[in-house]
Amino acid sequence: MSDATADTSAPSLAATPGRLRDTLRLLAVLQGKGSILALGIFVGVLNQTSVIACAGVGTYIVGAAITGTPYERWQPALWTLIGLVAASALLAWLEMWLSHDFAYRVLADLRNRVYDALARLAPFSSARDRSGNTTATAMSDVETLEWFYAHTLGSLVVSTLVPAAVLLALGWFLPVLSLLLAPLVLAVGLVPALLQARARQQGAALRHKVAQVHAEVIDAVQGLRELVVFGAGGTRGERLDRVGHNLIADQIAYGKRAGLERAIAGGLTALGMLIALAASASAVSRGALDPELFPVAVILAGAVFGPVAGLSANFGNLGAIASAAERVFSLIQRPSLVTDLGTHPLELAEPPAIEVADLCFHYPEVPEAALSDVSFVLQPGENLAVVGHSGAGKSTLTHLLMRFYDPNRGTIHMNGIDVREVPVESLRRQIAWVPQDLFLFNDSIEKNIALARPGASREAVIEAARLAMAHEFIEALPNGYATTVGERGVQLSGGQRQRLALARAFLLDAPVLILDEAVSSLDSENEARVQAALNQLRRNRTTLTIAHRLSTILTADRILLLDRGRVVGQGSHQDLLARCPAYRDLIAGQHDGNLGDGVSGRVHQHDSTESLS
Repeated sequence: MSDATADTSAPSLAATPGRLRDTLRLLAVLQGKGSILALGIFVGVLNQTSVIACAGVGTYIVGAAITGTPYERWQPALWTLIGLVAASALLAWLEMWLSHDFAYRVLADLRNRVYDALARLAPFSSARDRSGNTTATAMSDVETLEWFYAHTLGSLVVSTLVPAAVLLALGWFLPVLSLLLAPLVLAVGLVPALLQARARQQGAALRHKVAQVHAEVIDAVQGLRELVVFGAGGTRGERLDRVGHNLIADQIAYGKRAGLERAIAGGLTALGMLIALAASASAVSRGALDPELFPVAVILAGAVFGPVAGLSANFGNLGAIASAAERVFSLIQRPSLVTDLGTHPLELAEPPAIEVADLCFHYPEVPEAALSDVSFVLQPGENLAVVGHSGAGKSTLTHLLMRFYDPNRGTIHMNGIDVREVPVESLRRQIAWVPQDLFLFNDSIEKNIALARPGASREAVIEAARLAMAHEFIEALPNGYATTVGERGVQLSGGQRQRLALARAFLLDAPVLILDEAVSSLDSENEARVQAALNQLRRNRTTLTIAHRLSTILTADRILLLDRGRVVGQGSHQDLLARCPAYRDLIAGQHDGNLGDGVSGRVHQHDSTESLS
């Protein structure tokens, strides 16, 4: 997995016509799987041929028996039929197995690429995307492509070769019938192509509506508590009903178009059968065809249309497939927010100095700057508190330090090295981040703590929990460190989750520490205990603390005041009180120990992606 660039294994085909671009993208992921595909196609051809051969030999036996042909003449055909039936059953199983084995291998590869893309773009590139859209891309859209790989790609080859072979067989004993049927077979195959533009448009609309429904359902489930508390379930239900009906309308339109395709294909097939009956009967009456071959000619005529009609039915899904492919590959090829070209790994044995110079940044698609000309130096081992109202740019500063984004202008140096020259993975190993809103996986407490250092021993995890003042409450849980915390840690209190965040930081033991008000979720009694843990955690580390509480500010060596993305004051608490009116206003506006609206505000537009600003 790389933080560097978008996945380039699927070619960049922006200027390529839509259908060709989609096909090339879908074929580009088949590297290393061509042998399975080729074997599946070969078995598919044999399977379709054996089915048609069964029908042809069977009808020949029936025709021979009806016309009084001696048993000795058609007895070999009977044994041939028995062998063909057995072979057909085996080949059908093999074709199904190989086609789906191939398809599921490709889908597994695509899921991995989608996950790699999400990880590469993390954590804030998709802030403007609803979680339901991402879920639809990662799951539903990838699954939709199964139709292409399992039922369309191989069928395209099989449905071209087999009807051609059958037409040649018909031409061997009734050339006129072969010539009459060929244009109709071609027309059945072209029907989906003629309606492809409409299918593509409807497929895109349908996938978009499906993603909307997914997003609304996920919102409703995640916000169920609030809906119940505020009695808004009925309103949300009406909204779900509305988007559901919009989806139904698009599904009906899609079904009508697919039904029209199948109706045309069915009509052409029926016309072909009538022509086959008439031509074969005429040939028998003229003595140009043996009566015992009459049913064979009719059956083979029907068999010509079978594979093509089946392929036409599968092509009816190409609109949805094309839309799903567009969404999947647009995600895979989305450019990263940072370019990981660093070649200078960092392995810091001591707390580093951090120098920020002329830093400017604005979020994508937001013209207003989040940071403007921010400069300061964080000395080795120093604890710098960054304060300011909501939207001041506090969390943006930490995101740039960890290279979730790169600045539009300016630099960040760590021990004299530009962080852009450091591989992203190496840089982030030097930084322990304690967020205000910790994410916990639906797993055991031990594994959630060990996320900071995969492979850490149980003893190391327990020691980190002790240092974070979390060991006591963990041991009191029913299964101790093996207790599953539930989705997003729902079974733990906010204070307990915060102490697990501290335990992760202790376990990582990085020389740089970023704290985003690590005591914000604690009551006064627990705050005193955790403050003791924080004092130990900050020891011998260069620390940047996003501070909202006065108690946190007073523990800092120095304070940096931000206002609308600019530095308006630096110094100690007493210095800023004496000479910085903006700082005095901030302190005067504190409530319950919190600084103004800075404790948890998320209202400023350009900090909408800052979950901690």
